[in-house]
Amino acid sequence: MIQAVILASDETHLTNFSGSKVFHALYMTLGNIYGHIRRQPQSGAWVLLAILPSSSFTQTLLNLTSPQSYVKLNKNEAASLPGILKQRLYHECMAIVIDPLCYAKRRSHLVLGPGNKIHSSMACLVGYIADMKEQFMIACVTPKACPICLAQPRLHNSTIQDHCTAKPHTGSSTLDVLYRVRNAHPDVPIWKFRTLVSKEKCGVSGYVEHPFWEDLDVGPSHFICQDLLHGAHKFFWDHPCKWIASLIGTECLDRRISLLPKEGLHHFKSGISKLKQASGREHRDLLKYIAPALAGAPRVTPQFRDFILALLHIIMIIQLPMLDDNILGELDKHFEVMYANADEAISLGLRKNLWIPKLMALTHFVKIFSWVVSQAIGVLKPQKLSTNYSPNHSMVRPTTRTITSPCLRCLQSMRQRGLDMNISSGDLPSNPPNSQTHP
Repeated sequence: MIQAVILASDETHLTNFSGSKVFHALYMTLGNIYGHIRRQPQSGAWVLLAILPSSSFTQTLLNLTSPQSYVKLNKNEAASLPGILKQRLYHECMAIVIDPLCYAKRRSHLVLGPGNKIHSSMACLVGYIADMKEQFMIACVTPKACPICLAQPRLHNSTIQDHCTAKPHTGSSTLDVLYRVRNAHPDVPIWKFRTLVSKEKCGVSGYVEHPFWEDLDVGPSHFICQDLLHGAHKFFWDHPCKWIASLIGTECLDRRISLLPKEGLHHFKSGISKLKQASGREHRDLLKYIAPALAGAPRVTPQFRDFILALLHIIMIIQLPMLDDNILGELDKHFEVMYANADEAISLGLRKNLWIPKLMALTHFVKIFSWVVSQAIGVLKPQKLSTNYSPNHSMVRPTTRTITSPCLRCLQSMRQRGLDMNISSGDLPSNPPNSQTHP
């Protein structure tokens, strides 16, 4: 039996305007628990695993002579060093927490399973829920890169369809770059190491030399999960909604929304531009008003209208608790419409390019759900395909597309060690896809 470990973390503010103290609260749950139970805040399915420190290193003396290079830091190096130390602190702490999940140290345990039977159980990291900022830090990539694939940003004529054909950004590719630079320059300090890694132009940040997932058998492109709050609802609020307001005018958009009947829990009777504070509930309810407010609006071209409607359909579909082949077919059609009309936002002068990390993350959902529906049914129960709420009681729902591949590798590892898992050998592929190897 596999204990599918799902982690979730978010940078939490302790104080504001008095030092701005923050920390990372790391939560844990199991994919073996029913999805409807994990979505209940009071069920106790999520437990606080660790509190990770986070420091801005404002009191660190950055202008002292470096003991390694015997030169003083210039302005750019001194400005980058706090960020380097902050990310390295996070990865060092995470390495301590997930040490029992490392491939070399992973052990099986006898646990009481369904039907009061004793099973050989092994824990395996299958998901990590984080917002886009933490995804960059976990995957050790730059904000202009994608934590899932190797697509690189374009300054002109950018197309979001490049992410469908780009190769996955595996953990092995990231480690290869870090090892190659360190072996070529074994004595350079950490701030120069970052500069040397950036010259590789492969999207790796170089802030961290030894990621916490270095000894895992899966890379961040497999276990990183998108969440709907930041990746879908807040994305639409921050980008497409502002495009619409810029195109037809803020007053026109507010008037159109205010005239619509109440739908959901909120009625924006004064529009959306005068909201002093908007939470996830407002972000979600706004999606129900955009389509009718956009109908017949001035300066809205048919291509731009189809682009916005396709985004709305995609966001609605990825929230469904269960997916099948028919729904995935509809999702593919909406992605095709989005690809065909995405450049209209550039033609209207709303954007110079479409390199938006959260928009890029949406393009990966079709591959995520296709892999889950086609492969996970034979190994996992259907409820494992559902999406779940995060531990911070918001409406964040991570996709569990990473359960399949890590679990298959873990099952193979248990079988090689001679453990009885009550599963036939025909259910296991000979070579798990996208396996991570270390140099």
